[in-house]
Amino acid sequence: MTSSNASAIRGSPRALLMNGCGGVSSGPYSKLIPRALLVENGIKFEEGVINEDVMWTAEVLAAASTVVFIGEPLYRYIAREDSVTGSFDSRFSVVFDNCRKLENFIQERFTELEESCASYCANTCWSVILAASRGGNKRRYPDVYARAVNELSIRDKDIAKYCATPKDRILRLLVKSRVYGVLKK
Repeated sequence: MTSSNASAIRGSPRALLMNGCGGVSSGPYSKLIPRALLVENGIKFEEGVINEDVMWTAEVLAAASTVVFIGEPLYRYIAREDSVTGSFDSRFSVVFDNCRKLENFIQERFTELEESCASYCANTCWSVILAASRGGNKRRYPDVYARAVNELSIRDKDIAKYCATPKDRILRLLVKSRVYGVLKK
């Protein structure tokens, strides 16, 4: 056992999440999961959608009886230039829907995780709101921008609470006044 393996964290998914391991990547590339767990619980990726790994990870953690975090990289993720992780397009509005699905999932099964979920969704939605509000994106994807502005009004309290750096406060004011993306740095 290597020194990083010696510090492995074991326990139920709920206990691990409650004790600060909630920063687990939702990317499936960061997990080794028995195929039987996926098949027996009917866990599948939603085809043709970005950000589908968020619900997939929540379903996997809900179905698992034990999770082990070993703190050792088992996979090297390399984003391509045209990768969704480094770009922005009209598909990004689905992030708002996925956060609602995740919030409902957590409210139904793990009410004690609602605060962590609210923080995750506020930060995730805020990053999409900012991306949609940038000048070029605002013009290229007006539907996503309109959705982002609406989402900001819906999530304003959570975004104000969890995205509360001075920079975030100024950006929120600029986005709300619809001048973010118009002004140059």
